[in-house]
Amino acid sequence: MWRRRACTIRRDARTDVAMVMISTFSIGSAHILLVIYRPLAQNTRHSTNKRRQPMNRRTALKSLGAWGAAACAMRTGLAQAAQYPTHAVQVYVGTAPGGITDYMGRLFAQCLSQRTSQSFVVQNHGGASGTLAAAEVARSPGDGYTLLATTPTVMIVAPHMYHSLSFSPAKDFVPVCLLGAGPMVLVVNASLPVHSVADLVALARAKPNQIAYASGGTGTAAHLTGELFAKAAGIKLVHVPYKGDGQGAIDVMSGQVAMMFSTMNVLGPQIKAGRVRALAVASSKRMASAPDIPTVAEAGVKGVESLAWVAIYAPKGTPADIVASLNDQWQAARATPEVSNQIASVAMDDVAFKTPAELASFQKSEMARWSDVIKASGVEAN
Repeated sequence: MWRRRACTIRRDARTDVAMVMISTFSIGSAHILLVIYRPLAQNTRHSTNKRRQPMNRRTALKSLGAWGAAACAMRTGLAQAAQYPTHAVQVYVGTAPGGITDYMGRLFAQCLSQRTSQSFVVQNHGGASGTLAAAEVARSPGDGYTLLATTPTVMIVAPHMYHSLSFSPAKDFVPVCLLGAGPMVLVVNASLPVHSVADLVALARAKPNQIAYASGGTGTAAHLTGELFAKAAGIKLVHVPYKGDGQGAIDVMSGQVAMMFSTMNVLGPQIKAGRVRALAVASSKRMASAPDIPTVAEAGVKGVESLAWVAIYAPKGTPADIVASLNDQWQAARATPEVSNQIASVAMDDVAFKTPAELASFQKSEMARWSDVIKASGVEAN
C-alpha cells in the first residue's frame, strides 16, 4: 500500500530556491523520503538585480537541510505509527476480575493481541471506584503502551465523589473506542408481592424510606439509576451499596434487599432461574435478547434511561495515528461473528460507535445528562 504525505515550500529569499517538495512514502514496512528542488527562474520584470548570481550547491543544500530535518521528523512519526505496537501494551482495569469491565477489557486485549501479534496484558488495579487505575494511566506516557478500560463511574461520576482527584477525566485522557454498552435492568426479589413497575411504585409510596435497593457501590451505574428511578417515580428508596453488583444480587435473591438495577450479565442467569423477577429495562427500546421485558417508560415511569458502558482511553498526548489504529483494530474485531456474539451474550451490544470522536461526544452528553442526578444523590467519597 502506498501512503504519501507531502509539503511544498515556496521561495527561500536567501537562496532563491523555489518549489521545494518534501514527501514521505510508505511501501509496506519501507519508508522513503523524497526531496525535490529547483532554482528560481529569472524574472527581470520584478527583479531589482539585473544580474542575479546562480545558486551554488552548498547554499542550496544548506537551505534544504532545515526542511529535510522537518521531513525526517514527519517520517519518524509516520514510521512509529506504522510499526505500533513493537512491544507489550498494558490495559489497566479498575476492578477485580470477573465483572463486566474486566470481561470487556479482556475481550479487547485478546482481540488486539491476535490482530497485532503483540501482547495486550490486562492489569487489574482495583480500588477507590476504579480511580486508582485511572490515576496510574493518567501518569503514564502518551505513547500507546498504557491504556485504560473504564466506566462512567470514573469518567463521569468520580470528579463529584473525590474532591482531591489527581486527574481530570476530560483533560487527561483521549477517548479510543467504546467496547460495549447495555441497559440497566430492574429486578425485585422473587417472593416480593410485586409483578410490575406500578406495583413497586405503589409499595414504595405506601412505605417511604423502607424499600431498599442494592448497588455495586456508591457512584456506580446501579446506584445512580436507582436514584434516577426514585426521582422520576416520586418515591423514596434506601440505597445499600455493596462491593460489586454480584454481591448485591445475592442479597436481592435472598430477600435481604428488595430490588436493584444491574446489567444482564449479572442478572440474566438469576432471572432465568426464577431467583429474581425482572420488571423493566432502563432503555428507550426493549432488548433483543429479552423482548418480553418492557421498558421503564412502557411500564409507566418516564425519563429513566441508563446505560452501563465500558470504553478504552489513552493518556493525553497519545498520537492520533495510534489512537486511530487501536480503534480500527477493535472495529475490525467487533465486526466478526465470534466477537459480536460474545458482546451480545452479556447484553453489551445496545450501542456501538465507529470513531473516537463519537465516544468523546457521547461522554460529554452523558456528563451533562447525569450532572443533576449525581448532585442530588450526594455521592461523596471523601
